[in-house]
Amino acid sequence: MQHHALDLATANPQAKLPCPVCATTVKAENLAGHVAKVHADAPPPDGKGKRWGFLPARLSVEDGAVVMRTLLSTRRVPLAGATVEVGGLVTSRPDPTMTSYADEMNVPHDTVRTGWYLRLGDRLTIGCRTTANVKEHWSGWMQGPRRRSCDVVAPRRIVVEIEYALAAAGVLSAR
Repeated sequence: MQHHALDLATANPQAKLPCPVCATTVKAENLAGHVAKVHADAPPPDGKGKRWGFLPARLSVEDGAVVMRTLLSTRRVPLAGATVEVGGLVTSRPDPTMTSYADEMNVPHDTVRTGWYLRLGDRLTIGCRTTANVKEHWSGWMQGPRRRSCDVVAPRRIVVEIEYALAAAGVLSAR
């Protein structure tokens, strides 16, 4: 996967791209040096995530598709021609001053941002708790609405791997 990132960095030296290991924004011309210096012996991503917040899931990029495997099923989403939607994940939390009454009466709730999501067509919504700079790195995606749920929550490193696979498939392009 790192070779996709380095090839893209070579082709677009003025772009800002996510590091394929730590997801930090790096200027493309410095990406190879950053990976060699900081992540020389970094293991490949393990693909582990959570489905519905508790069920183990594994995300991987295989043969031009994102594959999500759980104990119950396998879902395969082709990357070629996929539409990419990006937006915020939110949840409702009771007003902190009223939490002791939350079980007994209707108390006000605040909508709180809990992360962001990357949605591939209408087939797979991948959530991530850490911030993404998708707007800074890529073009070819659409802004989506705030969502309260996603199909799987994955670490940022896995989502970056999917972003680079989308770029290799021609769906996203470096800014």
